[in-house]
Amino acid sequence: MTAGAARSDLESPPTVGERPLMSCMELVCAPPRHAAPGAVPGLEAHGAALHVAPGRWLLLGADAQAVAAAVAAGAVAIDVEGKWRCFELRGARAVSLLSAGVNVAEILEGRDCAAVPLFDCPTVIARHSRDHGFDVYVHASYAASLRAALQTALQRIARS
Repeated sequence: MTAGAARSDLESPPTVGERPLMSCMELVCAPPRHAAPGAVPGLEAHGAALHVAPGRWLLLGADAQAVAAAVAAGAVAIDVEGKWRCFELRGARAVSLLSAGVNVAEILEGRDCAAVPLFDCPTVIARHSRDHGFDVYVHASYAASLRAALQTALQRIARS
């Protein structure tokens, strides 16, 4: 890649994709002792577990065996298919897009996800490990409002 191409990537606005979350569960249980913020020990190999509220995790891609083990240990599993939507923020300036609403470095310091309001919408922001972007999870009822706020922020970034 040439220096000009690298500069162009850094200057291009981030991309925003949106998708519904299918086959996801919310897990309600006592917070694990001695765990990192937002961590659910034992579920790491079974898909993402995002800490969405005290004692509540959103499980993405967890298999039935992992959910059954959590329930056997005292958790309650709730099928929440259709409740959440995911906005995928990608590109070198994805952090600029999020920074229009929150201090990304501060809220994600020492963790990979955080439940925070973004543009007046309750969200869970998670680092996306493969491409250094972010996934923003929001209840489906707030998706239109978040989509509009992200589009406004994208327009501001494009003009800068």
